[in-house]
Amino acid sequence: MLLTRRDFGLLGGASLYLTLSNRSEAAFSTLFPGEELIDAAGFPSLVKFVKGRPDKPLVVFVPGTSFLGRISYGFPGGRPADFLAHWIVEEGYSFLGTSYPLDQPVYGRACPEFNVTDWGRQIVAAAQRAIAANGLGKRIIVIGWSMGGKPVQTIADAARAAGLDLSLFVALDALPPGPNLFPGNAEQFTLAPDGMVDQARSLMPWFLAMMAKQNEINAHTIIPEDIFRADFTGNPPLDIQGENARFQNGQIVSDPAAAAADAGTSRYDSYPPMALMISDSVADYPNVLLCQSNWGELIGQQLYRVHVYPRREQLAGITPTQWKALQDLFKSAIDRLTMQIHGTHFLFVGEQGARAAAKGVTELAERASQLDHEIDALLRVR
Repeated sequence: MLLTRRDFGLLGGASLYLTLSNRSEAAFSTLFPGEELIDAAGFPSLVKFVKGRPDKPLVVFVPGTSFLGRISYGFPGGRPADFLAHWIVEEGYSFLGTSYPLDQPVYGRACPEFNVTDWGRQIVAAAQRAIAANGLGKRIIVIGWSMGGKPVQTIADAARAAGLDLSLFVALDALPPGPNLFPGNAEQFTLAPDGMVDQARSLMPWFLAMMAKQNEINAHTIIPEDIFRADFTGNPPLDIQGENARFQNGQIVSDPAAAAADAGTSRYDSYPPMALMISDSVADYPNVLLCQSNWGELIGQQLYRVHVYPRREQLAGITPTQWKALQDLFKSAIDRLTMQIHGTHFLFVGEQGARAAAKGVTELAERASQLDHEIDALLRVR
């Protein structure tokens, strides 16, 4: 049974509870069971951890624009099987849902100065904390949904500095670092009075249309609309959009150099292994049509710089058959590292998509590892 917001109020402490956050400004906030409000890299972050097998990587979820990490793990009264976290743990992984600071009641303050570098550091700090508290290993897999693809490079830098092994970044219907990848996006930005992007309400009709389709696919209402609006969304900071539009002195200014430096767009040497999970809905046409080409450059650069460039002098010694096979591997890499799942931009919400996405994480990790082995094998001089 799904509960309405009125039901939550009637249940009181049975389904919601008050907890004291451990951020610098002590304050009470209404959290869902299992959630914590922590300080991570100097900013507040709403997190939820669920333990799996300690011998498997920790899977970290990064939400997209205007969303809390709750979109990956649900709400009191919802069906756990409708959310990604449930199936990630079924796959054996531990799960960590993270949230960047939104203009949302769960947070005590707006953080309009929060940027992509801060975001990467925050995600890794939250992962470090979960690993230390639960006796996990150093391997992590990060799933970045939608705008959650923007911090891929800054996560990789922060993970390296923290001694974590970022074995795979799964771009879940996501945008990579770089501006103007979706024409019409940055052009409509306006700021709310607190400096955050006035975006949650303007995007709400599109969000609700996508969710309606997910409800249809799964034959029931996954998240009631009033809960979806009130408890899952809020206005985001401008700079994490990864566009040339930047927050400076309380205003929107154009600063391409600052945007590129913040997101590490061209720091190809430090990108992690990457794979894609995309939807198939015409309603999500920008992601369906552009994800592979948007990410293709980064995937090619990462494979080349890790496997080929360090051994470039060996290329003169490989056979024509090896050389042809190496070319074919690079041409086919983006297709091998892409999985398509039926659904909209919320393809991972609802049992059908959530189960498929969790299994997809395991399959993409295997595909990425196999591709690495095949490239390395071809570069052995015989």
